[in-house]
Amino acid sequence: MVLPFRVRHALHWIVLVAALSATALATWGSFAEGRDASSRYFDELVSRKIRELGDGIGVIEQHLFSAAGLFGLGEPTPSQWSAFAARLTRKQVPPSLVELGYARSMTAPGAAAMPGTQERANIRLVTTLGGPAYSVRDSALGARPEVAEAMARSSKEMLPALSRRLEAVPGRAGTGPGAFLVLPVRDSAGVSGFVFASLRLDELAAQVARADAGYFRLRAYEGRSTDAANVIFAPVRADASARFLKTTTAVLNGQVWTLAFESTPALDALLETQRPWWIFGGGLSGSLLLFGLTWSLMRTRRRANEIAERMTCEFSDQKKFSEDLVELNPNPMFRKDVDGRFVSFNRAWEKLTGRRRGDWIGKRNDEVHDAGIVSTYLQQDRELIEHPDRVERMETKITASDGRVIDVIVSKAAVQRADGTVEGIIGTITDFSEAKRLAEELA
Repeated sequence: MVLPFRVRHALHWIVLVAALSATALATWGSFAEGRDASSRYFDELVSRKIRELGDGIGVIEQHLFSAAGLFGLGEPTPSQWSAFAARLTRKQVPPSLVELGYARSMTAPGAAAMPGTQERANIRLVTTLGGPAYSVRDSALGARPEVAEAMARSSKEMLPALSRRLEAVPGRAGTGPGAFLVLPVRDSAGVSGFVFASLRLDELAAQVARADAGYFRLRAYEGRSTDAANVIFAPVRADASARFLKTTTAVLNGQVWTLAFESTPALDALLETQRPWWIFGGGLSGSLLLFGLTWSLMRTRRRANEIAERMTCEFSDQKKFSEDLVELNPNPMFRKDVDGRFVSFNRAWEKLTGRRRGDWIGKRNDEVHDAGIVSTYLQQDRELIEHPDRVERMETKITASDGRVIDVIVSKAAVQRADGTVEGIIGTITDFSEAKRLAEELA
């Protein structure tokens, strides 16, 4: 396929644009692939942190179940409770667990189940873990509506229930928002009381945030709103420049939390891949190299075309010059191919014979000469083709178109190609009729 002239001369620019476009697409695809992989990694990190948050509460649940088992056999004595608390403190107690205690139900044995948020239970035993004691030992556990609601859910489901956020941990001045995790204790007569854990919600979230703290920041809110009034844990303000941001919800023992995660510059640097820049650099270098190669080939081709055109022009000029030499030669001349067909005559031949060259071109000797001379001509032609270095001459007579008989000398030689093969035969005719007549008169 031959390209249009303008396309051929702009081909190197077309190649450069195509190569750069391919490089840009590959770089963009690599960036997109890296961004997707980084987003998946960040999503996995967020999912892991949510599981860790649930696991943090799960540890406290285990302590509640242990205490519930103790009270299921009947209310222990203070010494038995102290022994249980001593064993508990020897275990790994999470920093978010402030107090662990038991509250006896105010419902008489054998009475109906708890009537919901109005239920209260007298706090009987409390163990403070790593801090001052509860301020009022014998207060009612359900005095706060947030805790009463959790007690009602727990009694209905017989599972640990987390209360809504409280502004401060009871008995802990200056602490952040807290909550109660409650679990009912059953005996043969029904719900006999509740074991409960007093929690620091901000510390619970901080436990999750401290691990891998260099890679992400966490803010936690109660409910589905991120208003300042719902803040549970927000050590830093939101950073709009973070590369990865994700806000999700988690249900923790019946309470909905909104969790806002954002990446840190350290995580952004870790997840940033250099592969797109390698592709861009390699593609740019390859594009420029391909451009240079194409430009060089096009330049070489243009020079080759110029040389070919010049040589063609020179050959045409040389051919025209040779044809003019033959055409303007005063001696009649002719040419034959290797098959013996006449291929050209000059103007002098037409003048001598009085014939038109077009009538003879393409014909053989036997078509234009007398039968008596044809065999001689054919024999000479064969010898010239077999021995192209020879020159054959012979005296003969030709008849002009007006009937004149002309004495001539015919000289013939082989025309050779550059490789030495014979292309045909060229001949000249010399009219010596006048010279012969003068010689006969003098004789």
